[in-house]
Amino acid sequence: MDENDIERFWLSYVFIDECWIWIRSLVKDGYGSFRLAGRNRRAHRVSYEIFYNTTLAPEQFLHHTCRNEACVNPLHLEITTQTTNIDSAIYGNKEKTHCPYGHEYTEANTCWRKNKKQRECMTCKLVRMKRRYARKKWETSEKLKSMALKYGLDPPSTSVTGDS
Repeated sequence: MDENDIERFWLSYVFIDECWIWIRSLVKDGYGSFRLAGRNRRAHRVSYEIFYNTTLAPEQFLHHTCRNEACVNPLHLEITTQTTNIDSAIYGNKEKTHCPYGHEYTEANTCWRKNKKQRECMTCKLVRMKRRYARKKWETSEKLKSMALKYGLDPPSTSVTGDS
């Protein structure tokens, strides 16, 4: 890594509270991506390596103590094992009391996905199932389509929020 790479890196984030939020390319899981030596690297790993003047081995994982994947503040990163990192993420989600749509996680309103590590809001799951059923009915019923056309109705939505 040369001086140009380091300068380019330091110009790629903004300060928000105590986090250094990556403002360049983000990958789908929310982590920053930094092009270095012809390949994309996780920005938080590059930050740690620059700040501590070290090279991380592929089997070394970094835990975000701030729980913000876009943060590249090396003071918010600590080396950990993959198992500990995953357990920490699971524990962090266990602290949440409501789903992203505002439904409370109660015993009756919570189910666990097949991997047994992710919980799911039953209200949202049932809404999605009903909407998928309605969408399937819509797609297979010419009678429904002709009635909707006659009355100017849109096809049913499949999202929890009602957006198509």
